Amino acid sequence: MRYEGEACPYCGNPFVEGDDVVVCPECATPHHRACWFAHGHCANEEKHDTGFVWHKTAVPPEPERPEPQTANRNEQGLDIVCPDCGKVSPNGTLRCPDCGALLVPFAMGEPPIAQFRAGFDPNETLNGMKTGDIALYCRTGGASYIKKCRQRELGQTVTFNWAAFFFTPFWFFYRKLYKPGAILLGLYVALMLAITPFAARVENVTQQAMALYQNSFSEEGAVSEEEQEQTVEKVVALYQNNRKDVAIFFALGLARTLGLGLFSALTADTFYLKKMKKDIETVRENNTDERTVQTILFRKGGVSLLGGCGAYLVCQAIYMLFDYLSQ
Repeated sequence: MRYEGEACPYCGNPFVEGDDVVVCPECATPHHRACWFAHGHCANEEKHDTGFVWHKTAVPPEPERPEPQTANRNEQGLDIVCPDCGKVSPNGTLRCPDCGALLVPFAMGEPPIAQFRAGFDPNETLNGMKTGDIALYCRTGGASYIKKCRQRELGQTVTFNWAAFFFTPFWFFYRKLYKPGAILLGLYVALMLAITPFAARVENVTQQAMALYQNSFSEEGAVSEEEQEQTVEKVVALYQNNRKDVAIFFALGLARTLGLGLFSALTADTFYLKKMKKDIETVRENNTDERTVQTILFRKGGVSLLGGCGAYLVCQAIYMLFDYLSQ
């Protein structure tokens, strides 16, 4: 069936030739595909219980030749506006012909909100942000952060982030939280360098203790109780003489693993949601075109695998350099 001349019940714009139309399976009401996925349900959903069925009212106009590309076509979602230079390109263009910027996620013809399951309301406001903006900004783990925003709406101001706990401080660089990530990386490296000499001493003590046990056995492997007691006394005395080094080693180890890990796990979501809210507000204040807003949020957010791996490599490089210079 042709729908030219009929109006989409969501945006109010008439269907034109070439529009991607989605029809409700319940009442046959046509919608723009983008409108259907943006709202997640039929515009006439409330009438379904009454047996409502949509009927065509307009006579389709005569087919017209497509108009040349103009900037206002983007208002109907047919073209892509480059978020870097403002160049309008035909839908399906992967890179801007002027500046070369990547034009995803709209190069495939649908807004990224379409990737979320039915029933997702992108206009729901949580913690001062629309859930659609949160999902676009996060990309990975968007549903989890929407849930955490709901928890904060209910008064739960502190949430635990397991990824930040196990991968401190590299998780912060992975989520593009470079300032807190740099501070935590500095603390992590400082503790790692501080623990290195004590780790070497503890390892040396452990090797001496193992040597005492090995020397206490005869070739037949049998030893007297008196020899066993003497060996245990020597091992205990060995650790007592080095108990300060052992205590510092374990204290620094706990500070690095549990101390930084717990701090990161309890503050990571606060840092991330604060940055997310600031970025979303800034993008929406400086842009009025919704398609451009979503494109910028998609590119500005997300994750940086390079950042996380790069921070880890920097950490290892510093450790290796310190170990080399200390020899």
